Parts: sequence; structure tokens; C-alpha cells
Amino acid sequence: MNFYIRTNLMKQEPMRLGKSKLGSTGLKVSMLGLGGFHQCEVDSDTVGQVVERFIAIGGNYVETARSYGSGASETKLGQALKKHRRKLVLASKTVKRDAEGVWRELNETLEALQTDHLDLYFFHNVSMIEDANAIIAPGGALEAFMRAKAEGMVKHFAISSHWPVILPRLADIIPFEAVLIWGNYLDFCNYPEIPDEILPDLRKRDIGILFMKPLADGYLYRSVENAFRYSLRYSPDCIVSGFNSLKLLNADAAAVIKGPLNDTENESVLTNAPELGNYVCRQCPKCSVLAGRKARSLKALFELEGKYDRQMNDFQPVDSGTYALRQYLGKWFGNAQRAEALFADNSAEFMDIIEPAITHDSNNSFAPCRYGIDIPRKIQIIAAKLSGGQPAKL
Repeated sequence: MNFYIRTNLMKQEPMRLGKSKLGSTGLKVSMLGLGGFHQCEVDSDTVGQVVERFIAIGGNYVETARSYGSGASETKLGQALKKHRRKLVLASKTVKRDAEGVWRELNETLEALQTDHLDLYFFHNVSMIEDANAIIAPGGALEAFMRAKAEGMVKHFAISSHWPVILPRLADIIPFEAVLIWGNYLDFCNYPEIPDEILPDLRKRDIGILFMKPLADGYLYRSVENAFRYSLRYSPDCIVSGFNSLKLLNADAAAVIKGPLNDTENESVLTNAPELGNYVCRQCPKCSVLAGRKARSLKALFELEGKYDRQMNDFQPVDSGTYALRQYLGKWFGNAQRAEALFADNSAEFMDIIEPAITHDSNNSFAPCRYGIDIPRKIQIIAAKLSGGQPAKL
């Protein structure tokens, strides 16, 4: 190795994750967090290697759930984390809605994680108001959470949801101090209320913000750096990622350390991201395709498609791998049925947009989309999707 290369290597700063305050909890969490779901897919030795590297570069937030592999994730992480416990902010989740079920799972979680307490315990996947009502009912999950907090087994309450539309309502029903919510450029196109409404509401309440799915469940695998740096523009306290190899960890950490996209870089991502292409609506704040009420209805219609299948099926030929990934990831967590119901309840609002697109009425033409989206074709596809059919010949 020559002197020039050796000198520059010596000058390189070691990789180091910054930390952020998690809402009103008083906890300091690393900007990148280790998610537990994908630890089920690798052996314990690999989990151990990932954990050691993660902690060595300043990582301290680790999150799992009892339901991940029926406890397998907690068991693997518990073994890997036990000697580092005092350095960590450790979290797990329960899908149980009754006090007895929560108490049983919490004790199993503590045993598997080899700890006497959790820093955060999540009401997991609260996606319906009925879930919230069950949690706060007599004999509900909240009773066990409160008991666990009183006994020092849980320090802070948190919530995760896969139907973020209802989060502001949940905040008025369930006491929690942190939220685990989607944070990526695909799903911000599908759920524009997250950046526009929900995140500002959470910040007003001083609720900690944890982003999950920075790569949209892996769909953004071609765009790792851009995906993480896009998420950082929205100032989460931590981005939780399911890296389960040293290669994935190093790539995720490098992107986080590089920091958020600037405005020019952000526009480039929204224009050129291969996953968005010329089909996914970006929910432009100043869309000029239509004006007035029709523009609002058009954006609402495109938003419903985002909630239906994340705008993944554009009825264009793709390779088998992409097709399989879209089929697997498109209709997550029952949200397609919720989108269909919202379309049915508001179909009259959309008919003066849908009918001209289907009949190719030249008197109702659309201005060109800045991202090259074929608006009439997209409307035809959405109308078919949300009404349970297939698009006619386009």
C-alpha cells in the first residue's frame, strides 16, 4: 500500500451513528435501529455478529415482537444482547388485546430477551378503532401495561399501526409516548397524510417518532441510500430497519450517517426512482393536471389506489421476480379492503373523473403530468381495482 492510500485511510472517520431524543420519554436512541422480524431468517451466530457490529458503531435501539417467529426473534436477540443490556434501549411488542394475554406474553418476552424490563412495550398493529376500544376496556391490554409499568417491567408505552390514518384518533384513546410508523418515499406517495398531517400532530403531542419499513418491505432494494436519506428529511427520532447481515447493516448505517437528501436530491429521487417510474402518483402539492375540486378528487382517487395495493400493479409486463414481489407486498394488512370500502362510500365524488377517462371524452382532457403518468389509463386501472374488477382493454 503506498503512502497516499495509507494516509487517507488513516484520516477516514470511523462509522458512528448519532443519537436522538425519543419524544418525551427521555430515552436517547440511535438514528438507526435494529428491527427483529428478519432475525428469524438467519442463524444465531449471524444475529450475534450483526448485534456486535451494530453496537460498535453506536447503535442502541433494538426492537422485536413476541409474534416474530413465535418468539424466535426474541430468543436469538436475547442471547446476543445480554452482555450489552445496560447500553440498550430495548423494545418488544404484543398483539394481545386482553390483560391476561398481555401479561403472559410479556413474561415470555422478558425471559426470552434475558432482561428484567423493557424500555418500550408496544401495543402492536393497532389498525382499527375496535382494537383501541378492546385495549382500554375492563380486562383489556391497558390494565396489564399499567401493572407492568408500576412493577418496573415496562418503562414506556408505544404503539404501532399499519393503518396510520387513525393514529390521531388513537392518540386520544390510548396513552402512548412513541409511535412506529411507515417512513419511505413509496408509502408517503400512498399515505400523504403521514408527512402532511400525522407527523406534525405527533410532534405537537411530543410523541416519539420511529420510522419502520424504510425500504418499503424490501421493495426499494435498488435504492438503499436514497430511501434512507429521503426518510431522514422528515426528522424521525430513529429509523428501524431489519438488516440481518453485516453487508446490509453497513449499507443502512452509511446512508443514515450521510444525512438527509437536500431539495435538489429529493426532487431527483421523486423524478427518477425506478420504483415510482411513470405510474406512481407522487401526490404533488401543486398538481396542475386538473384544477379545483376535480384536482382534489383526482388526488384522492390516486391515494385510494395507494392504499389498495401501494400502486404496485400497473398492468405492464415485468420480470417474474418483480411480479412475485408486488403480489406479496401489494395488499398488506387488509388495507385493500379498507380502500375498497372508502371508494364505495365516496364513488359519486369520483364519477365525473372516471367516466371521461373511460369514454375518452376529449372535452375533459387532462394536462400532462410532470412525471409522465398517463392519467386516463391510470384512472381506468384504479376504477377497475377498487370496484373488484379488471380494467377493460386499455
